[in-house]
Amino acid sequence: MTLPLATIARLRHHAIAVDAALILIAVYAIEYLGGHAPCDLCWIQRYAWMATLTIAAAGVIRYHTPHRGDRHLRIPLPLGPRRGRARLQWHVSSWTLIDLGIAVSLLVGAGVAGYHVGVEAGWWTSNCSAPDLLINQPLSPTSGTNGEQSLNDVFEQLMAQPVVACALPTLKVFGFSLSQYNFVYSLVVLCLWLGIIRMTPPSRQRTSA
Repeated sequence: MTLPLATIARLRHHAIAVDAALILIAVYAIEYLGGHAPCDLCWIQRYAWMATLTIAAAGVIRYHTPHRGDRHLRIPLPLGPRRGRARLQWHVSSWTLIDLGIAVSLLVGAGVAGYHVGVEAGWWTSNCSAPDLLINQPLSPTSGTNGEQSLNDVFEQLMAQPVVACALPTLKVFGFSLSQYNFVYSLVVLCLWLGIIRMTPPSRQRTSA
């Protein structure tokens, strides 16, 4: 049984919110139950899914609020022609802002995941590609005026190092890293999201239950 387009349009924010929540639950379970700590690029990809979840939740709340007509944001066009004394204004629907925000967050997440895939493959380097081990930079005995200051320098250097190297995936599933899965999945979800938005008429952004 296929859902009609109107139902898909109404529930799209619910679906993307559940999807983002499940992904975040999965990655945190991998971290805390599986013992696989995320690198810096992994955290940015998490932030993208967090943003997707937050914006989608705003869409769910907007859907369940009393229907009083869609709200529009008026953005003046400084370079546009004038109508009388006022310039033309661009009326942006609240649904358009929510849908656009989700698309941008998915695009950012896919972009960071693709960049992470390149770092893992050695196509380019990143600041967190590999920890700069202190054994390769031994501390000079003359550095610092006393031993305590030298130990403080070592501690500061240790704290400045990335915990996990971005170029060394700690977990692979069927030979692929999580960043590779995230890159493909984010692109698929983004394409589906843009397709649903494109096929959704403005009159079906929300219909009364």
